[in-house]
Amino acid sequence: MDTVTSLLLAFISIVLINNLVFTKFLGICPYLGVSGRIDMAFGMGMAVTFVVTLSGTLTWLIDHLILMPYGLEVTRYICFILVIASAVQLVEMYLRKFVPSLYESFGIFLPLITTNCAILGLCLFINLWGIDNLTEAVVLSFGAGVGLIRGESVVMVCSDLISEPPTYLIVAIDGLTDETNSVYRVGAKLAPVLEGIRQLAQMKRQRNQEFPRLHMRYIVMKHNQHELPQLQSFAAENSFDLLTVRALSIITTGDSPHKDLLPDLEQYRAYRYRKGQRIKRHDFVCMQAFCYPGVFTDGRVVPCDQDFNATQAYGRIGNGVSFSDLWFSKRTAATRKVIRNDRETFSFCTNCPFADHSSNTWSLKIFWPTTNKSMPVG
Repeated sequence: MDTVTSLLLAFISIVLINNLVFTKFLGICPYLGVSGRIDMAFGMGMAVTFVVTLSGTLTWLIDHLILMPYGLEVTRYICFILVIASAVQLVEMYLRKFVPSLYESFGIFLPLITTNCAILGLCLFINLWGIDNLTEAVVLSFGAGVGLIRGESVVMVCSDLISEPPTYLIVAIDGLTDETNSVYRVGAKLAPVLEGIRQLAQMKRQRNQEFPRLHMRYIVMKHNQHELPQLQSFAAENSFDLLTVRALSIITTGDSPHKDLLPDLEQYRAYRYRKGQRIKRHDFVCMQAFCYPGVFTDGRVVPCDQDFNATQAYGRIGNGVSFSDLWFSKRTAATRKVIRNDRETFSFCTNCPFADHSSNTWSLKIFWPTTNKSMPVG
């Protein structure tokens, strides 16, 4: 194995597999104090990454050039702590001079990086792992810092989801194995998703919380239809509160690219087919533009959620313009008229998934895994 490949594998390993937060439970304390705000959490992550990289490198040099040659290994702890404290002092001086707002926000948690067990642990682990190459020591030190940021982000997300929970947390899983799930969701891995769900479920139980309800959403397709009998037990084993089985809806393109995904069982198809062609409905009356507008984060209001590129936006909320102003405007009335009388004028109407669908929902069945109850919908 060449050197570059070896270093890359070492970096990936300490970031994803041997992450100090998840495997050793080290380095959590400072994050619990600053993880309420993204800017502070990211700043703390960068500070810790700098300190752990510098400390890991310098302690390796001191250990191999001074302590080991002169038989002073017994002083490792003292020397390593002095190096870490010096690195933290450098960060503190820099932030106080150039980023005073962030320095003030950290408060007591900045000097506490000195006592972060993950940093001292990494320095000691490099020795225990028998790392005899400076480059590898630097890569592992930097990777440990990146791994701490990753661990921090997971802690922050889970904490926020529990402290201010949404009613539902929808998790799209379209296969009970990586092989079937990644056919539609290319590259997706189940393990980290399921681990996050189990952690959230455990935090809910500890706080006796009802929300967020953990909702597994499963689209039935040809390659995964054989898994249907195992769905409910899979959802229960992985702590989901709700499971919905859905049909595949085709929005942005015609049927051709998706024909291989259509399930064999007709009851799990979103549309009806005759001789391989979708049967068109001629009695469809669109009410989306009259009842279900979409609002973008930048304030733009669109006729419905199918206009996800905002090609026919009614306007933008803000600068004295209210939602009511847009909803009752002449532009909105004209857009609705086109949708009612000649809807295929607009691209998002041409491929509207509801036009040929016999129901107003894509869910076919709802399960409550923990109670073994179910209900057909649609």
